[in-house]
Amino acid sequence: MNNPTSLKLRRTGKLRVTNEKKSTTNTGYLVLAAGLVLIAALARLLPHPPNFAPIGAIALFGGARLGRWWGLTITLGAMLLSDTFIGFHSGMWYVYAAFTLTHFIGRSFASAVTAPNIIGGSLLASTVFFLITNFGVWAEGLWLPTHMYPLTADGLVTSYVMGIPFFGATLVSDLLYSGTLFGAHARVQLKFKLVSSNQLPVGR
Repeated sequence: MNNPTSLKLRRTGKLRVTNEKKSTTNTGYLVLAAGLVLIAALARLLPHPPNFAPIGAIALFGGARLGRWWGLTITLGAMLLSDTFIGFHSGMWYVYAAFTLTHFIGRSFASAVTAPNIIGGSLLASTVFFLITNFGVWAEGLWLPTHMYPLTADGLVTSYVMGIPFFGATLVSDLLYSGTLFGAHARVQLKFKLVSSNQLPVGR
C-alpha cells in the first residue's frame, strides 16, 4: 500500500521537474530566437553574394519548429534590425510579405518535418520569393514616379527575366541553410533525448 506522504512527495517531485523543463524550454527558445535574429541580421550586413542569405531558411525553420508567432517574430525582427542599418526602402513590404509566406510554408509541414518536406518547402519558398519580389519591383510603377520597368505585360516579363540570375542564389542558399538549421536542430533533439533516457525516474 502506498504511503500518502510518499505519493505526495513523488507528485511534488514530478511537478518540480515539469516546471523546470518548461523553464528550460522557454529559456532555450529565447536563446535560440536571439541567436537566429543576430545570425540573420549579421548575414545581411556582412558582404555576401546577392540573394545568398539565411533569412528564407530561418523563416521556413521558424514556421516548422518554433511555432506560429516565435518564428514570424524572429524572421521579421531580423529584417527590421538589419534594415535599420542598411536603410529602409520602397520594396520592404513585398520582401517582408514573401518571408511571411515562407514562414507559413514551414507551418504547413510542422507536424511532419521530414527531409522531402524540408527540401520541397525550401524550393517552394525560393519560388514564392522570386515571384513576389519581382512582381513587386514591376508594380512599384503604380505609385513611384520613377521605376525600373514599364507597367505592361512585357515589362512584367522583363522583370522576371532579369531576376533569374538571382533566383539560382536564392535556391542554393535556402537549401543549404535549411539543411543546416533542420539538421542541427535534429542533432540537438537527439542528444537531449539520449541524456534524458539516462536519468533515473523521479521518486526512487
